[in-house]
Amino acid sequence: MYRKAQSIFLFTLFVQSLSCSDKINPTNPNGYMRLLVRKLVYDRFMENPGTYVFYWDGKNDSGKYFQDGLYRCVMTYVGYEREFFFNVKSGGKEDENNKAKFEYDSTLPTELIGVYPNPCKVKSGANVELSLREPGRLTLLIYFDQAGGG
Repeated sequence: MYRKAQSIFLFTLFVQSLSCSDKINPTNPNGYMRLLVRKLVYDRFMENPGTYVFYWDGKNDSGKYFQDGLYRCVMTYVGYEREFFFNVKSGGKEDENNKAKFEYDSTLPTELIGVYPNPCKVKSGANVELSLREPGRLTLLIYFDQAGGG
């Protein structure tokens, strides 16, 4: 009986692990559920070190503006994984905040510098600034934190 219960438990854990799309806990410390909104950069090889600013236009992967609330940007790069929380409010002018750029610099550490402006207006978008020290694969994901677990 113990082995059967253990097998069912392990199988349940396996099935649950399939539904989690990333390594960071899918809930934040306050119990909010994480909902993937946009794959801003997905597994892209970044050859040059330096400062990058990627622009998020406030839309989800389907091209629709998303709602206001608490968001997080998750960066994964060559074993480095960090997240940054930011707030989004309704309104704004399309692409008003677009500051996308790249500046070469091989002396900077690898880090997620931040998301600005914070808060931002959904139609105006937000910039994700980071620095990379060496070549590697980059993923930047934008999540919405849903209150009440769904």
